Amino acid sequence: RDRQRVYITFDSWPVERTSYDLNKHTAKYLWYGYFYFILSRLKNTNVAREEMLASIQAFHIKQTDIVKRTCMEFQQSYNSNDIIKWYTRESFFYLLLNRTLRSEDINHIFAMRYVIFDLENYLRQHRHENHSLKTVYRGQQLHLEEIQEIEANIGGLIGLTAFWSTTHSEKTAFNFAEIWPRHRTDSVERVMFSINIPYGIQGLYSDISQFSRIEYELEVLFSFRSIFRVERVKRTGTDRFWYIDLTVIDENDEQFVSIMHPWYSSTKDIIRHRSFFTLQNVQINENFFRNLTLENGSFLAFQLLVDMMLRLDQNEFARNELLQVCRDSYADDPIELKKIDKFEQTYDPRDAIKWYTTDCFLYRLINRSLRTESIDHIFKLRYFIHDLHNQLAQIQKEFLRL
Repeated sequence: RDRQRVYITFDSWPVERTSYDLNKHTAKYLWYGYFYFILSRLKNTNVAREEMLASIQAFHIKQTDIVKRTCMEFQQSYNSNDIIKWYTRESFFYLLLNRTLRSEDINHIFAMRYVIFDLENYLRQHRHENHSLKTVYRGQQLHLEEIQEIEANIGGLIGLTAFWSTTHSEKTAFNFAEIWPRHRTDSVERVMFSINIPYGIQGLYSDISQFSRIEYELEVLFSFRSIFRVERVKRTGTDRFWYIDLTVIDENDEQFVSIMHPWYSSTKDIIRHRSFFTLQNVQINENFFRNLTLENGSFLAFQLLVDMMLRLDQNEFARNELLQVCRDSYADDPIELKKIDKFEQTYDPRDAIKWYTTDCFLYRLINRSLRTESIDHIFKLRYFIHDLHNQLAQIQKEFLRL
């Protein structure tokens, strides 16, 4: 089933939610944090790039000619090294990416993982250059309801729903806070965020002024995984602006730890420590069983990973990633490569168990990936694992009816 990604258009001017109360939405923060952690462990491939470009292709069909031309330029020329130039460019790209993140739809987000990885990777590589940053500003329009929620959360913590562009220049930030379009009738207010950055904070943000295509904006970009403390909220009668003071924090902050501690305890620290992942320089674990008395947290974490994977769409890109990882794994084995060719030509989801019980590449590769808990391989094999899981579940249901 192919999703039609047409939820984003430029024929309207929605003012979208920019933040959420971390204390009220702790579960959401943890769930999506876990999901993004998994995505960060997936290697970018040509298939991931093709899926991202297909999303842009579906998006640009309903746009103006100018937007269509920019989309086509992106499709033809995008390179990971140009991620900042594209993000800061006045085009569809930053709007599409951020609206995708705000949608909280894991299929839309997964389809854009290629550029999400590129942008976060850039911030990670350049964050050591941020020691001189002290205060940055962000001007925008917000619905009154969200402003009031932030005001009610003074002293509390908030998380972001998308990447946040800020600037060294308060004057520049003011320009971005203008109400647009001017004739709108909904309850939208002008807001100026003042963001304090304590020295030594381990946040994922970077000064991108020298790499931005619009240098005068003096831009500092924050990851959507950033966390802030609300210090002050004030509305002035003179310029009818809301002024909101924030402080950047990281996961070592005592208040953050106190909010997360009950969740970490109840989930056996599966989200904070992620110790069940096999990341690098490991010996293959050939054990077929897990001692749940000793490894209950690992078991729960792995079940959550599988649950997220099974929620993803079955589409041509999932199929192509499966075929690619199989061929890469058996590149020097002509016999198995022929079996992979046969699988590509004849596979039917109703035959998943039949293929799995055949002594061939699928059985060995899937079990090796599951036992070593290789996130990258497991997700690239998801097309077949999904079918196998569903067929086994159907057999179980039929058995229970007897």
